[in-house]
Amino acid sequence: MGVQRPKGHGGEGVMGSTVSGLFTIFLRGLGLRISLSFLPPIALAWAFFVLYLTELSARKPDSLGWAVALGLVGIAIGSVVVFWLILTTIPPIRHVIDVTATLARGELGVDIPYRERKDETGELARALDVFKRHVVELSGVAALKAEKEDDISKKRELLSLADALEGEVEGTIKQVMVQAEAMTRSTGEAAQAIRRMEGLYQTLTAASSETQVNVNAVAAATDELASASREIASQMARTIAITRDAVAKADEADATMRQLAEVSTSIVEVLQMIDAIAGQTNLLALNATIEAARAGDAGKGFAVVASEVKTLAGQTAKAVSTIAEQVQSIRSATENGVNAIEAVGRTIDEVNNVATAVAAAVEEQEASTREISSNAQNAAQQAQRVSQDAASISSEVANVDALASLVESGATEVSKHLGTMETRLSGILVHTVGSNQQGAGHAGKPLAGAVRRAGRDEPCRFEDMEVETARLVGPAAEVGTELELTVEEFGALKARVVEVRADGAVVEFILDSTTKARLGEFLFGHQAVDQFFIKLAKTNARKVEQAFEAELAKGTVTMEDLFDRDYQPIANTNPQQFTTRFLDMADRVLPPIQEEIIKADPKVVFGLAINMDGYVSAHQVHSSKPQGPDPIWNAANCRNRRIFNNRAELNGVTHTKEHLLQTYIRDMGGGRVVLLKDASVPITVRGRHWGGLRLGYQL
Repeated sequence: MGVQRPKGHGGEGVMGSTVSGLFTIFLRGLGLRISLSFLPPIALAWAFFVLYLTELSARKPDSLGWAVALGLVGIAIGSVVVFWLILTTIPPIRHVIDVTATLARGELGVDIPYRERKDETGELARALDVFKRHVVELSGVAALKAEKEDDISKKRELLSLADALEGEVEGTIKQVMVQAEAMTRSTGEAAQAIRRMEGLYQTLTAASSETQVNVNAVAAATDELASASREIASQMARTIAITRDAVAKADEADATMRQLAEVSTSIVEVLQMIDAIAGQTNLLALNATIEAARAGDAGKGFAVVASEVKTLAGQTAKAVSTIAEQVQSIRSATENGVNAIEAVGRTIDEVNNVATAVAAAVEEQEASTREISSNAQNAAQQAQRVSQDAASISSEVANVDALASLVESGATEVSKHLGTMETRLSGILVHTVGSNQQGAGHAGKPLAGAVRRAGRDEPCRFEDMEVETARLVGPAAEVGTELELTVEEFGALKARVVEVRADGAVVEFILDSTTKARLGEFLFGHQAVDQFFIKLAKTNARKVEQAFEAELAKGTVTMEDLFDRDYQPIANTNPQQFTTRFLDMADRVLPPIQEEIIKADPKVVFGLAINMDGYVSAHQVHSSKPQGPDPIWNAANCRNRRIFNNRAELNGVTHTKEHLLQTYIRDMGGGRVVLLKDASVPITVRGRHWGGLRLGYQL
């Protein structure tokens, strides 16, 4: 400021003023306006003074000097008074104004000057001091209110986080308990299977021992068979040698018989020559007899010779005929012998071939027998090892059975400990953030109170009490009457009667923002701020029911279609999307309702009608884009026609309560999650529970 703070009245202020301060006082604000207000009378006074001096100089020139001196003294005195007035009035007022500006900036530590003065400046300073005290008190109230609201907000957030944590812990522990129970059942079944396996291994041990004995017997038998095969092979070798010799002898006999046949043929030819000679000799003897007869006695001797020759020729012919018959018999016999020897040869060849084939088969059999014998010996060794291993496995199975029993008992203990941990953790959460009763508030309960009339309290009861209204049961009241009420455990309220019914009077509370916040916390605890969203969910659940009823009435969809749960996968979608028989209807009627929900408050993230399986047929428009190649982008932007069935999501659509409030972790895909509150209300169509309207909003 241009002047120092005055410590008392105006003189002290003047003594402490500077030249620049004086200029500041007279050239701005109130000082300037006062200075300007004195200019017209001063100018007028000067004008009259000049006129007076002019008139005086004309009439009494001798008195002009005294008049000028007295006038100047008067003007000087007047100017001093004006200056004194300005200097004693404007700086304090200016200082008070500056202090007021300082207070307006929130600097409440500034001192209020001039409070001891008895003039208007003192009254202004004292009034400003009272204002300062009120501001300080209001600041304390505001600080307390802000602190209270901050405490309520923090408590609400803590309770919401506790709800989410309790839900996640409950869900996780229940899942683990289910898994533990499944593990217990599985280990029990495994133990039974192990016991059966142990019996099987014992049977296997006995069978493998018996198999070992049998395999050893087979090995011994194959050894004997191998020896017999070797003996057969040796005998077959000798048989083959004999048959080869027989074939050689048969070939020799065949050659001899063929030579004999050729000799017989030669003998026949010789006999034919002899027969021809005998025939000619007989003819010559006949001719000689004829000639001897012609010769008479001279020819008698010759006739005798001719007769003997003829007789001899006849005998020769007979002998030749007999020999020819015998030779023919020999020839036939020889041919038969040749044929027989050929047949014998062929038979011996066949025998030789068969013997050779048998020898080859015997050799193969001997090789197979050797292999069988080797394999039988190996099998005997393997059977022995199997028997030993089976005995070892049987022992290990017994150990595994014992371990399975330990696992089964351990799983049972784990399940018990998990249940205990859930109970203890729930208790810890309750004691950490407050009991459920404190969190729930007094809403839905009859509340005792009183109505103030004619200076005395009349008892009453409040039913169906909400932040704005309640049903007053007790004293009679008329519509339009303003009442002073007292609610037990809360305090005083003002209300106006808006309706009178047989079951009581409906009153509407007259509340300021602070009382309204206190009443909301009293009724609903940390869920007071959630009531708007719960009512929003209820209102729109009824709209969905009405829309479904209208579509059923028009015949665009049937109850069977509306409750269709045969979800057909949509090809080439990731995450997987599905169609149902009511999808087209849902795409048509749900978006108008759902889009209005997210416009109701900036905190609302989604408002969706979802069936009992968690199937979201129609989502918000901004989350119902066509899918692309990126599954992570799809998970965040293509959330329609999908099934969301985690614990919190299914709880919201399967419950049948008036409403359900949850805090849950929403999976947005790609590892990104969001913590949201969820208010859900059942959707019922023609008496059947279809699902629920879930409304998600930020904490």
